[in-house]
Amino acid sequence: MDLEPGVPEIAAAFGMGRASACLRRAIAGGAPTDEDGTAGDAVPSGVPVQGAAAEAMSADCGPALTPEHAAALRAILLGERTEAAGTAAARRPWTTEDVRDLLAREFGVRTTADGAQAALGTLGLWPDRPPRRPHHATDAAWAATELPRIRERAAAEGARLYLVEDTLVGDGTLWLFTASPMYGPRRFALYDPAREGGDDHHRFLADFLERLARRPGPPAHVVLEPLPAEDARAVTALADASQGRLRVHFLPDALLRLERLTALWRASHEATDRRARERDEAARVHRDAKAAEERLRLERDRAIRGCRDAGIPVAELVEHTGLAPKTIYDALDRTTAPGPDEEAGAAPVTLRRQRLARLDAAFAAWRRAADAVREHAREREEVVAAYRTARAVEERLRRRRDDAIAAWRATGVAATAIAARTGLSIGLISQIAGRRPAAEAAARHGVANRLLAELERAGARWREATAATEERARARREAVDACRAARAAEQRLRARRDRVMLACQAAGIPAPDIALCAGLDVSTVYQTLRVHRIEPRDLPRVDRVRLMSRLREVSRRWRRAADAVRESVRLRDEAIRAWRASRADEEAARRERDRAIAECRAAGIGVNVLAACTRLDLSTVYGVCQAAGA
Repeated sequence: MDLEPGVPEIAAAFGMGRASACLRRAIAGGAPTDEDGTAGDAVPSGVPVQGAAAEAMSADCGPALTPEHAAALRAILLGERTEAAGTAAARRPWTTEDVRDLLAREFGVRTTADGAQAALGTLGLWPDRPPRRPHHATDAAWAATELPRIRERAAAEGARLYLVEDTLVGDGTLWLFTASPMYGPRRFALYDPAREGGDDHHRFLADFLERLARRPGPPAHVVLEPLPAEDARAVTALADASQGRLRVHFLPDALLRLERLTALWRASHEATDRRARERDEAARVHRDAKAAEERLRLERDRAIRGCRDAGIPVAELVEHTGLAPKTIYDALDRTTAPGPDEEAGAAPVTLRRQRLARLDAAFAAWRRAADAVREHAREREEVVAAYRTARAVEERLRRRRDDAIAAWRATGVAATAIAARTGLSIGLISQIAGRRPAAEAAARHGVANRLLAELERAGARWREATAATEERARARREAVDACRAARAAEQRLRARRDRVMLACQAAGIPAPDIALCAGLDVSTVYQTLRVHRIEPRDLPRVDRVRLMSRLREVSRRWRRAADAVRESVRLRDEAIRAWRASRADEEAARRERDRAIAECRAAGIGVNVLAACTRLDLSTVYGVCQAAGA
């Protein structure tokens, strides 16, 4: 139970006025409260309580939260989990004082309201630029003439006046709605479109206003940026249904919100371009690191070959390098025996030592390059993920901007006025308005309603078929590439097997023994030896047992590669058949869509409505209508 004395008790105990008590209490570390029980004065919040069991932090940088506490705080503010006090606090607008108390109650972290706000900023849940208050509105004439009348009306009703704004936080993935009074703490709520089931700004705004209306204490008068006619009517209806708990006022500048949305989109577009450049740079660095790693891998393989030529067994190389025996054998297959060098006349022991030292240096350099490749790959994945997030945010803001432009154009605002405020071209504004025609809702009645519904279904089926065809085409390309890679690997192993067979022939091994060892029939062996026609004297004579063992290993790997080729050919044929079937389905869906477009056009439905309904450009719709004679 909190036994801390309030402002009235302090004033009565020391014989001072309420204002003096508020000031002295703020200096001592408390925060004065307004009539609804929350801190509402413009006096700064207090300092941390020293010597408390909870941790005290500075307000400059905010409390140092652990990752678990940060995730829990984010989940509570987004409504994903409830705090220990219950669910009531999660359904009302938050204040920084609420977050301060939440940090102390849930995590044992003691800080000030400013420290709580700094913690929100550290988590990416609070903007760098604080939300404006009503008297800081951009329209100076409105603030000088209309705002005093609104304040007098709110004071007469015992209500509090707020300026409600929204902005993107959390790297552009969350919407923050704030209600800033003339003085005192700002109230806010966070909305995650991914969790809420869609980026519906009107639904978020209505929910935030309902939270303001339901909170205990005096009613609320809110000042909003101008909204399109339909949204403004919905907000006004919400205020009328609040039984006097909510009053709505709008700023006079009709295009203020559209201008801010365009600025947000432009900043997001610049961020996306910056992320794209970072992505390309990370990809280039990764490619360079990969190329350097490949060069050092070749040096390592050459060092392994030199060690083998010096008589060092494979088992010793495996133990010395920590590589698998298969990796050692692959390195030997990729390299050829080196020519004479300055070490040729060295003693065997000295030669082994020199070759192993060279292997150690090459292996260490390759290991460093491989670690660098992995690190660059991780950085590239992080940059790509950041680029995709920025691209998704930009797309959301672009859709929001386009919806606002179409709504204002539908209310009669000139394209030149919108272009002057947003910096967009008149042609682009006309194109955006054409893609989202306001006449679409009015055209859907009677036969037109049925035809448009059928057209929507046909368009959706065609889009699904197109997406399926693209997916099948991608799978077909991957299957063809895999088949080519398998064939190339099989041909390399076949050539390697043939070379070993020729070496066996040069060593005097009979053809039947070669066929038995390779798992081939004798005729195939004779044909292979006859095609290459290499004289035995051109090949070195080596140990016959070693050659036979090598032939068994290479033949086994070649048979596996041949089986892989047959499997890849089968998968390729299946992918091609599936792609052809998907192409046929797409063509049938396209014909059905074109028939529905022709029927709608014959019924007198405008081309703009058809383009918006099918998500096609106007030229495609005109082409379909011309082909059908509609």
